[in-house]
Amino acid sequence: MERIWTRHWAPGVDEAAIRLPAEPLPVFLKRNAERLGDKPALIFYGREISFAELDEASDRFAGWLQGRGLCPGDRVAIYLENCPQFAIAYMGALRAGAINVCLNPMHKAVELEHELRDSGARVLVAADQACDTVAAVRGGSPLEAVVMTSYGDYV
Repeated sequence: MERIWTRHWAPGVDEAAIRLPAEPLPVFLKRNAERLGDKPALIFYGREISFAELDEASDRFAGWLQGRGLCPGDRVAIYLENCPQFAIAYMGALRAGAINVCLNPMHKAVELEHELRDSGARVLVAADQACDTVAAVRGGSPLEAVVMTSYGDYV
């Protein structure tokens, strides 16, 4: 089987030599939050979000997911543009043991509905500006919960 992704690698990259970290991403975030604390992890339209703030918010989101009965391996769909809430949801879902399903925030209702059904996502995180699109597909999806956020929350 041809590995099409290798077409984009620099010449000479040895796939067998690639070593992935043994620890999951949330462990790196926790370590950086302890080490770097108030230093900015993200800057969103001039608003700095520290490593500690990102770690704490993703912890809270992970706890919320687990409190709703999310189990390791369940899917969390993220229907957001690049924003702090994307990072919080992504890291929080990983911390809860979920599989992230990152969706194109430009999807129309028919595309969103297909992605939700195909992935089996139990939870969706979306921006409030997508409320009408989400409402149009929610009944035909496996979603048990929808988290709506506003991009303005971190400006």
